Amino acid sequence: MNDRLRTSVLLLLVLFLAAQWSGNLHAQQRVLSPSYSQLYHRGEEALLKGEIKDAQKTFRKVLRRYPRFAPAWRALGTARKLLGDFPAATDAFESALRANPYHSRVLWFECGEACYQVGRYGQALAYFLAFDSLRNVPSQQFTYNGVAEQQLERRYNDRLDGFLWSCWLARDKESFSGIAEVKNLGKSVNTGADEYFPYLTDGGQTLLFTSRLNAFSDENVFYSLRNKKGWSERQAFDGFNTPGNEGMSTLARNGHYLLFTACQREEVAGTCDLWEATLENRKVKNAHPALGALNSEAWESQASLSCDGRELYFSSTRAGGQGGSDIWISRRLPGGQWGKPENPGPIINTAGDEEAPFITADGQTLFFSSTGHAGYGDQDLYFCRRQSDGTWSQPVNLGPPVNTPYRELGFFVSNDGRTGYFASNRPGGYGGMDIYFFELPETLFSEPLTFVKGRVLDAVTGKQLFNSKATIHFDQFPPATTDEQGRFYLCLKAGESISGTVTAKGYHEGQFTLQGPAPATDPPLELTITLEPQFNLLLFAGQQKNNGSQETLVRSFLFDFDEARISPQMQQSLDEFIEEALQNHKVINVEVIGYTDDIGDVRYNQQLSEARAKNVAAYLENRGVEVQKVQIEGRGEAPATSQSEPAWKNRKVEVIVYLEE
Repeated sequence: MNDRLRTSVLLLLVLFLAAQWSGNLHAQQRVLSPSYSQLYHRGEEALLKGEIKDAQKTFRKVLRRYPRFAPAWRALGTARKLLGDFPAATDAFESALRANPYHSRVLWFECGEACYQVGRYGQALAYFLAFDSLRNVPSQQFTYNGVAEQQLERRYNDRLDGFLWSCWLARDKESFSGIAEVKNLGKSVNTGADEYFPYLTDGGQTLLFTSRLNAFSDENVFYSLRNKKGWSERQAFDGFNTPGNEGMSTLARNGHYLLFTACQREEVAGTCDLWEATLENRKVKNAHPALGALNSEAWESQASLSCDGRELYFSSTRAGGQGGSDIWISRRLPGGQWGKPENPGPIINTAGDEEAPFITADGQTLFFSSTGHAGYGDQDLYFCRRQSDGTWSQPVNLGPPVNTPYRELGFFVSNDGRTGYFASNRPGGYGGMDIYFFELPETLFSEPLTFVKGRVLDAVTGKQLFNSKATIHFDQFPPATTDEQGRFYLCLKAGESISGTVTAKGYHEGQFTLQGPAPATDPPLELTITLEPQFNLLLFAGQQKNNGSQETLVRSFLFDFDEARISPQMQQSLDEFIEEALQNHKVINVEVIGYTDDIGDVRYNQQLSEARAKNVAAYLENRGVEVQKVQIEGRGEAPATSQSEPAWKNRKVEVIVYLEE
């Protein structure tokens, strides 16, 4: 639970306890009749249950009969605040104060906060200063002065200095400027619900975002596709969202490694955890808790990956922070797991809430949302720069028109570093939190980078490596490991060159050199590295060398339909053949050729024939056939001359052994 929610819950508790009192009012107030006292109680019960609109109606009924009943005005202000109607909340809180200036000391703070949220910074400053001066007045002078009220007062005391500074800052307009205007992303993405945490991938063609119907519904992740008119209607990922919360998501620059926030799942250790998954063709696969030390028994959420995928910035309420939710940084370990998170300290983090970090592609600018730094309203967006010694500069408020008296959250910068996206519940949108965008001024541009999409392939087949991942050893970067598809990625400065070596089990070492373009280009730069297999995967028998006279042994091994696995019966047949072929003979070459029947897609049959041949070749290698003498080939469907045979006879691998006479 963040600081704002804790404060709201505590305020509701104060109101509930205060509901037991209906007399001993100051002269400005009226004693409620029994029927209206019960009506007021029902309003508070509705408020505590989250039935905000019903509570608001009830308090208005009380106030029509007793217009100077301060508790009802204060409760109405709380209801309006929870509904996001900050101007109406401000009117209600100020009406409570006019009805009884000694209703509660913290009411002065609440009036200041309400004015602050609607941009009345001078009046907000006056209310905050009044609250500060009234701390010298004995609690007995105020109508509400119980334990719960005192707890709320202590919480407000902790926030007072930040609000005072923010009011002075906002009033004097001392903040970052240079952003011309912000625009709403449009009704195909934004609705009357909340939309926030935007993230663009696929070269800016796919938008990921989080949405919830109301303050009490669960969060889900959706995506929208860019089209000629803007953005398509939202769509949900197949089999991804659950009845629990799925929140802010971030992708590695390759668009396949996904990190997201998961809550209320069985494996979640805290309130919410960071999970990782694979995104293929807009389908989320293999979702599981992030490996390593990211998660704790506290709340972890809102992750942002560095361009090279080696640093992770996220928000957490774990112990050891500055208070509220803090931003933490974790680094990927050589084995691929995430290391113990570090707190960047009080320059970035405060006693308030710091959330939704975003690290730019060059790793030099960190954007985040905060309620603890000097700002213009509920929650503002800030940025700070990485300095030459690795520390961070003092945060700078992005200023208007990005920041307003309302809530701004979840910043993202497009791949080209020119467009910023964020969410806000400011007036004029489609309802709740909406996603907005703006063009960044040049002072916020990142250093130009080239994104490299690399693949390591088998030099003979042109496909991914056989039963192996590759390790890329860079001359100037930490090593990287390919994924299941043989992919890796990295970020280069404009004009930067890289070189190194690539190793993989069963393959000869490879080398590569790459020169990045200057200036950097937006389309990713592709790098393909091929490795020669240690057992020579020749595609054609004509490439075999034939030294001297030789004899040939040929044997076919049949597979079940759509099967590439070697069965126990086939193992026995292969063992017998190997013994026959090797006994008292010198093997010159072994050729392994895979086939399929003509049922199904031609491309699929080609892959199946290759898999069959590779599995038989690997079995021969494990049984002692010298690897440099094994050649394999997948030929797909059996030749037309064999089609008169039953289909099952073509689901085979032919093994040809060339022996020296």
